[in-house]
Amino acid sequence: MTSVLETKIGDTHHMHYYDPKENTNVSLVPKQLYPMHAKSLAQDQIREVDVKGKHRAKVYNIVYEIAEECGKLTFNTSGGEVGGSSFVGKEVYATGIFMFLNPKHGDTFEANNGANERYLRFCETIRIKCPEVEVDIEGERRMVKEFPALSKNDIIGKPIMGLIDIVEYVKDGETRISYKVKDFSPWMEGKIRDFELDALPF
Repeated sequence: MTSVLETKIGDTHHMHYYDPKENTNVSLVPKQLYPMHAKSLAQDQIREVDVKGKHRAKVYNIVYEIAEECGKLTFNTSGGEVGGSSFVGKEVYATGIFMFLNPKHGDTFEANNGANERYLRFCETIRIKCPEVEVDIEGERRMVKEFPALSKNDIIGKPIMGLIDIVEYVKDGETRISYKVKDFSPWMEGKIRDFELDALPF
């Protein structure tokens, strides 16, 4: 009888086997970086919300699609190596990114500019220029980073390396889990993707 070791590569029709790298029905591997593109905004909108009753913020809930380049990667799991091609095309929601607003004259909410670090880092990750400018804050001159209020067009198609992890939530009294993009870093080789062009039938 021919053993697995004796079977020539490519001669798989003479044997039955399981290759975890070819399993497309596997869960995402948590705490790993995946190349991905921003595909859409949840409910196709940027919400504006009150925070803790005294701040106001724009909230960006982004849906990402794992990129084809993930197919070149492998991930180690308790069941062995899993090929990244199993995850190509999967859609994953990101945790919300908050941009705290600076109040204008007449607004009743308070500023929370020190909490904009994550939003600034996201802007820089998707290659939005955030110049350093000098401002006067109650008579004190400071150098700060200025950033724009991102629009949908600023975000969709932009590449990132997304850190996916498990998030627990309670539904119908039961604790459940979902996978979300919890953090991000620049994808230096990533190219902007045109999802509308990809959807054309030619």
